Amino acid sequence: MLFRSFKTMLAAVLLAAGSAWLAQAPLAQAQSLDSVYTTKGGAPAKGTVTEAMTRDQVTLDRGGIPTPFPVNEITRITYGDEPNELTNARNSVAAKNYNAALEELKKIAPADLSRVHMKQDADYYRALCELKLAMTEGGDKAKADAAMKTFLGGAPNSYHFYEAAELVGDLALSMGKYDDAVRAYGAMAKAQTEDIQMRGNNSAARALVANRNFPDALTRYQAVLDSNLATPEAAQQKVYATIGKAQCLGETGKPDEGIKMLEDIIQKNDPADAKLFGRTYNAGLAFDATAQQGTREAGSGVKQRGGGFVVSEPPSLNTPGCSRSCRNTGPAASSGRPWPGRPFAVPSRAW
Repeated sequence: MLFRSFKTMLAAVLLAAGSAWLAQAPLAQAQSLDSVYTTKGGAPAKGTVTEAMTRDQVTLDRGGIPTPFPVNEITRITYGDEPNELTNARNSVAAKNYNAALEELKKIAPADLSRVHMKQDADYYRALCELKLAMTEGGDKAKADAAMKTFLGGAPNSYHFYEAAELVGDLALSMGKYDDAVRAYGAMAKAQTEDIQMRGNNSAARALVANRNFPDALTRYQAVLDSNLATPEAAQQKVYATIGKAQCLGETGKPDEGIKMLEDIIQKNDPADAKLFGRTYNAGLAFDATAQQGTREAGSGVKQRGGGFVVSEPPSLNTPGCSRSCRNTGPAASSGRPWPGRPFAVPSRAW
């Protein structure tokens, strides 16, 4: 009798344990799913990232249904079975804490990166951190360049490919290696998505301008302007391309057309946009190079030489009778729009 009671109790315990395990199994499975975060915001898409990843698209298996995500819409991917250190490193990179990210990456044992995509993520973030530190804290630029190029060569189908190419281009540009920068940015110009193409062409054109190759730069800028993409980001890229094209025209003896383009930018955009107006100011400096004839006044604080505008130092704010409106000088002064003053100025080929 006692034995039968024990068997009954044991069976009940085992049944309860089995039910609890079954109830927890879907939760455990859900927790191990990969997550794709997109520019649209909201909850991430969950599933399993397939081996069909390319530099242009990531495919997520969602219960047997393949769902493609263009890389330009992806902000990050987390893998369900990734080590915590990789998650921490990715978060540190997002916070621009590159030293902390490197420390987390050092803790990861190779065996913990059980999937090729996880290994690629770790390699990419390691190279990114080294490159960012090289550009901002005096790290070894040659080592950083080699690390990112090694990543590109070893993971040509990673969804990080175009980001990595852009970083290589930025580093090359900072080192004055303009041909290398053009090649790196050129990889972006071959992307399937137009917004990456536009960024790549604009960046390549900047490197060409820095190398004083204005005809090829004009071709790149025009490719951006010819795009049919109609998004806020594309509109911004077209504004930058217009400024770059105007500078090229100023550098190649066609100041009138370039000046009109810059004036249009000034009149249609918010003067509080320091980046935009800084680029506009620097583009305006190009027209001084076209000056071949006499000088005449073309407005307060601006001289016109041979058809090209030269933005001179605005009056000092300490000058008697001068207010902050003194800075509202230049070809657009009559419209009440400020020509960019010295506060925005950076070396004309550093942007």
